[in-house]
Amino acid sequence: MDESTFSRILEELLGRIPGAQGTVLVDNEGESVDYAGWADTFELRVCAAHWKIVLNEVNTQPSLGKARSLVVRSTKRSFFCHVLPDGYALVVLLGRRAGFAASARAIAVCERALCKEAGWDVVTAGRPWYVVGVTTDARRRPVAVRTGTAADLPEIPIEVLGRLVAVNRAERGYRARLANGAEVTLVREPGGNWYADEDLAATFEAAKPAS
Repeated sequence: MDESTFSRILEELLGRIPGAQGTVLVDNEGESVDYAGWADTFELRVCAAHWKIVLNEVNTQPSLGKARSLVVRSTKRSFFCHVLPDGYALVVLLGRRAGFAASARAIAVCERALCKEAGWDVVTAGRPWYVVGVTTDARRRPVAVRTGTAADLPEIPIEVLGRLVAVNRAERGYRARLANGAEVTLVREPGGNWYADEDLAATFEAAKPAS
């Protein structure tokens, strides 16, 4: 089949989660809408269907409340399930030595993209995150940022205001000031993926002088 927009979004998620082997978008009945990854296709679909059933069962238990995400770690693999609007869910298969759970920032980016494509209202918990490209100096500190990962996007010079204390020692966080005076938090996750807590494209569009 031709690659769909959904499969491209799922494939991008794979690249942002070290150790991820497959991602699947499933509906409320556990049917696979689309998927990406290098695990066996049948295994991906069956695995996603089973974990969607488990997620549905968890959310029928009054004592547990409504779960947004479910993480299961086993001896050979780990699994991450995330609730989406309209009864849909995102299921991620992780390898044995992958992190315990998928990156919350990567999931937030994927969820927003899926909601936009499907026409769902975007309702995410916590701070929104956006994928950015970052140029660093010899000390690996950011000196410029791009509004996406494409190398041909224009770079925006930044001034690092300070280093942030990260919960995960493998992460690197910085508070930076952009050329237009706006401030942004930049975080580098394991695997070299950078995120910003502001939509830089919208920030600079709003800063343009009126014509």
